[in-house]
Amino acid sequence: MFSNRVSQQFYALVRRLIACRLARDYAEYHGSTEDSYAARIGPLHLAVNDCFVLDHVDASISLQLRTPWGRVTVGLMVCLGEEQVRRPGLFVERYSF
Repeated sequence: MFSNRVSQQFYALVRRLIACRLARDYAEYHGSTEDSYAARIGPLHLAVNDCFVLDHVDASISLQLRTPWGRVTVGLMVCLGEEQVRRPGLFVERYSF
């Protein structure tokens, strides 16, 4: 969807935002195959995943909205590497109450 250069810049931006002073609710997870980092800046949820078993890293920025029909999460994900674990691009997820 995006050029490799734009994806790399987006990935670097999300990583930097997670580590910035404005970030809240910082969390990290270190599993046997992947390291994950997440934080919030206001209503935005930031996440970075680094799969070191496969050639894959990804970053996403999303926004969760409450509607009369349930919660809706809208976001953008970029993926780098040869082995795509997740799907890059815009995403919308709906959850019922």
